[in-house]
Amino acid sequence: MKVIFYLKKEKTNAEGKSAIYGKIIVGNTNATFSTGKYISPDRWEETNHLRNVIKKDDATKSYLKSIEDKANSIFLDLLKINTEEITANIMKSSILGLPTIKHRGYKTILQAIDFHNDYFLMLVNKDEKSKGTLNRYKCIRDITAKFIQNEYGCLDLPLIKLDRPFVNRLDTYLRTQKTYRNNIGCRNNTTVKYIKNLKTIFNYVVDQGEWLDYNPFSVYKKKVKPVETVYLDDDELEIIEKRKFDCERLETVKNIFLFSCYTAFAPVDAMKLTWSNVSLQKDKEQLIKAERTKTKIESNVLLLPPAEKIINYFKNDPRCANGDRLLPKLSNQKVNSYLKEIADFCGIKKKITWYVARHTFATTVMLNHDVPIEVVSCAMGHTNIRQTQHYAKIREKMVTKHMKILKDRYL
Repeated sequence: MKVIFYLKKEKTNAEGKSAIYGKIIVGNTNATFSTGKYISPDRWEETNHLRNVIKKDDATKSYLKSIEDKANSIFLDLLKINTEEITANIMKSSILGLPTIKHRGYKTILQAIDFHNDYFLMLVNKDEKSKGTLNRYKCIRDITAKFIQNEYGCLDLPLIKLDRPFVNRLDTYLRTQKTYRNNIGCRNNTTVKYIKNLKTIFNYVVDQGEWLDYNPFSVYKKKVKPVETVYLDDDELEIIEKRKFDCERLETVKNIFLFSCYTAFAPVDAMKLTWSNVSLQKDKEQLIKAERTKTKIESNVLLLPPAEKIINYFKNDPRCANGDRLLPKLSNQKVNSYLKEIADFCGIKKKITWYVARHTFATTVMLNHDVPIEVVSCAMGHTNIRQTQHYAKIREKMVTKHMKILKDRYL
């Protein structure tokens, strides 16, 4: 394999300079490509060196040399992993980073991510996985593509380039790129979650046994740091409950939010609920029975009076009646946007999102009223009690309350 460069004199730019093209020769195959560089014909020699080298030509000369070095490196990599004949077109696609290579024995990083995401989409269509999780995988695919383009100068990389240095470089990129949140890069937890998503993706790829034998993300050791859980206390919850809004959209969102505060249903689950999920027990109590989308665990939540009042409020609403829904259907994004307005109107300084309702259920509604943590865990649809324990750690009032009970025993 060799790479040569030549001038295409018939193709010139506005300055009258000629385009520099490259030709890849592998065996009896060849392929041409544009280097994107131009030079005056009087400064070009057929030996591929630049005549009368001056400073502005050094960059062009170095660039052509980098293409040649890259071609040699890729060719050696392909010799190690490719079981078919290596052609000039395969080399061209590799050098240019084109994500269209389909030949057996040579797969790319983005193709592997797409391979996983296509499988996950099938599960979403079967209602076995959530669309929100799929969107996160699509997001990390876009981030990885941008990382490869910015850091490696191509549109994609062969899987053989997926190694520990790639993982470490990605971690640094996520933490430092100014294109991310707050113009300073991702924070630790966001960075770790992105890379853990990639770990999950490539675990699937490895399990298929055809693309990759080892997952470099498996050695990534950085962890998510604990963060303070945001929830509403009794006073804040009461303020929102008592506030009446003339604006229908705010009144609707307020009630949807309060419903989740008293049932712990996450946004994706709350929007799926219908009257068929409500069942009357022998003791005349009403339960909401539903499978959590995230964990696939069925949770049985007693319909507390505030939540019952809300679903009765929406019972004859045209937005619910046609589909027999418990609540009007709104996107998580819209609800979060309107909750900011509601917090401002109510004088609440906390950043309220729909998920704050779930945290409020665990802390203020349940744990603060002495409901055992095992019961809270079941009601929230957690797969194990460890997921619930961090809620118990943040209630100082609970600690004081129970310590006073203990103190009374010693009096």
